[in-house]
Amino acid sequence: MPLLPTAVKVQEYTPVMYITER
Repeated sequence: MPLLPTAVKVQEYTPVMYITER
């Protein structure tokens, strides 16, 4: 998995971690 967080990936990944941490 290359470290290339695109805008779409970030927007799809950030919410998941945000909700999981909450």
